[in-house]
Amino acid sequence: MKANVRGWCRSAAAMMLVLAFHPAQAQSGETEHVRLPGTHYDVVLEQAAGRHAMPPNADLMNAISIWLSLSFELPPATQPPNVRFAAPEAMLALRYRGVAADHWAVSGPADIMAVYDDESRTIYLREDWRGDTAADLSIVVHEMAHHLQNVASLRFPCNEAREKQAFEAQDQWLALFGKDLETEFGLDPLTLLVRTNCPL
Repeated sequence: MKANVRGWCRSAAAMMLVLAFHPAQAQSGETEHVRLPGTHYDVVLEQAAGRHAMPPNADLMNAISIWLSLSFELPPATQPPNVRFAAPEAMLALRYRGVAADHWAVSGPADIMAVYDDESRTIYLREDWRGDTAADLSIVVHEMAHHLQNVASLRFPCNEAREKQAFEAQDQWLALFGKDLETEFGLDPLTLLVRTNCPL
């Protein structure tokens, strides 16, 4: 099964054209450019003031899906997730409704950044998400990992175990840009250990 996933991803990636993802026109002249390993996709981040929230485009979502499949041997998604914006309170309500499979925050409920809903196959992002930094896109990577787990009907002994792969993917994404979970989100190794291991 793993060999088939790898083979599919390599052949699919080989057929893709180069993607340059430009969330906004840069005013400061600062850009970050990364070729996603194992693919023909380029991610180019350009920060600009006053950018309005826009969901990540289909090409970027496809690139993230392929990269996750290559890097973590996750089966590729046949359909992309829905992406919606929501206030933290609405995402918290989803979480405690018992439908959402994933929610994580930096320091508490008010800081919920994203939720993935297994049932509707929807990624909910905070209304202030902009997508013009590696950290912002890493949130999408984290939730896309849950989407691939969901559509593949992967089973885990607990929700924390499911989080391990998503946080690893997020951290590897950040590493492509010379960043990590601790510096970008304050998630130190001990916190990650607690969040990614089943309670005793």
